[in-house]
Amino acid sequence: MYKLLIVEDERWEREGLVEFADWAAMGIGAIVTACDGIEGLEKAIELEPDIVITDIQMPGRNGIEMARLIKERQPDASIVVLTGFDDFQFARDALRFRAVDYLLKPIEEEELLATMARVIRHCEETRRVRLEEARKARTYETGRRAALQRTFAALLAGREAGPEAEAAVGAALAAGRTGAADGPYAVWS
Repeated sequence: MYKLLIVEDERWEREGLVEFADWAAMGIGAIVTACDGIEGLEKAIELEPDIVITDIQMPGRNGIEMARLIKERQPDASIVVLTGFDDFQFARDALRFRAVDYLLKPIEEEELLATMARVIRHCEETRRVRLEEARKARTYETGRRAALQRTFAALLAGREAGPEAEAAVGAALAAGRTGAADGPYAVWS
């Protein structure tokens, strides 16, 4: 299930968006609202939403600035901008942080439903890509560790000796260094 954050300063519009659709049927399980860009950013940090629907003109922090800050923290978040202002500058700013869509108020039901269907497909594709990247990283790490173990075993068994073997072990360790999870290594011969 996806998480949705709705940021809208007009209370009746915010509540209308919450009640607008059968969000659960779309795969959205958690819906959180905020009344301005400041509260929206705070809730985005806390919730880590998959989807953000935001107005642009709001008190405190506008939706464009808030969305930019959210995208810096969560590059995969899908942003949908709603606005009553037909201003090219706002649209251009939305494109800069890769908003999924830019909708003018008042919004037709069909338009918002089509946008949300597109956003859900985008979220599904993003999730699929991230899972595939994680699977490839695990496969690489498993192979790297197996190669390192073979190199160590050959060195310890005496099948490898001399500066070339030491260089091979050093290269294997340096090539796969990924951080503290690798742990310390020591070899005595």
